[in-house]
Amino acid sequence: MARGITTAAEIASSLGISRTAIYRHLNNLKRNGLIMYRDGRFYVAARLFLVYDVDIDERGSIRMIIFPNKGGFVDETIGFAFVKGEYCRCDVCIARERCLTAVKNLAKKLDVKIRSENPLDGFREVVEEITRRDLVKILREGFLIVKLPEEIGEEVSEE
Repeated sequence: MARGITTAAEIASSLGISRTAIYRHLNNLKRNGLIMYRDGRFYVAARLFLVYDVDIDERGSIRMIIFPNKGGFVDETIGFAFVKGEYCRCDVCIARERCLTAVKNLAKKLDVKIRSENPLDGFREVVEEITRRDLVKILREGFLIVKLPEEIGEEVSEE
């Protein structure tokens, strides 16, 4: 799908798998929010997938915890790259260079500067930057008041 193949028949043909099997996989991906179906075609739902949890602390504050070392992203060359956090072993992975290139391409598309030459660390840098730069901005411009942990600390020290 990252390369523009969007119908079940096209996917089945390019992979050499039956359409029945393809539909089973596509329905599972759709049910889990990774792809969407529109106008007879399947599309990747997003270019970047974040793993997060929502928690309510003892004061009743709602916290959104984003795991910067887990998630996934779509690359036109390698397709969907799944980042498994501590289970990723970049030091022994045979796809390390391709993955690093994909992470660098993702960073470039999102206008994020990364320093790492390790794919997992580079992905972490991307997630941390877009969370601070974009996600917080999107939430603030809506109907929510969003504060970063360091901003909460500043308010406490000012009082």
